[in-house]
Amino acid sequence: MIRRTLATFVAAALLFTTSAWAKSTFIARPGSQDMFGIVVPESPLRFTYFDSDGKAHFKGRIKLSGTYYYGDANETDGKLYFKLDRETKVRLPHFKGYHVPDLIYFSNDAAFIETVLPEKQFETPREIAKYITGRVQIIVDNLETGVECDAPFINVRFVSVALAPLRFAAADLPDEGC
Repeated sequence: MIRRTLATFVAAALLFTTSAWAKSTFIARPGSQDMFGIVVPESPLRFTYFDSDGKAHFKGRIKLSGTYYYGDANETDGKLYFKLDRETKVRLPHFKGYHVPDLIYFSNDAAFIETVLPEKQFETPREIAKYITGRVQIIVDNLETGVECDAPFINVRFVSVALAPLRFAAADLPDEGC
């Protein structure tokens, strides 16, 4: 019974993985051996061009879900990080041989902070809470992705909230190492 269940699970996983990869489009970066690849067709993003730095640019809006972190134990002005959910990551483009990064960055941090973070979150003294965090679904556009120092990155422009944060927390930054 356990073998049959395991075999069914493995077969379903292979079918899902194979069909997702079969639907992907590969776009080669002109004049480079380090080729760009994998754009999932269900994505509303449309590849537009590679810039002179080798970054790939996309048009279109897409909904992202994840957890935001605003603040920094060593900074007074705060930094904004957005950690993508696994379900969101599989819909985003990435360079061949590289994964979709866990964190994305915004070209317009101030718009995200003003829209997503309620004023009451800033009432907690910084000596008590080093950062503010919450889960949210957002709409972004103008996605660009690249690889710098052998590390992939994604930058986007925040457009709006798709689903308002259900909760937030103020706490010390998690220690995740390097």
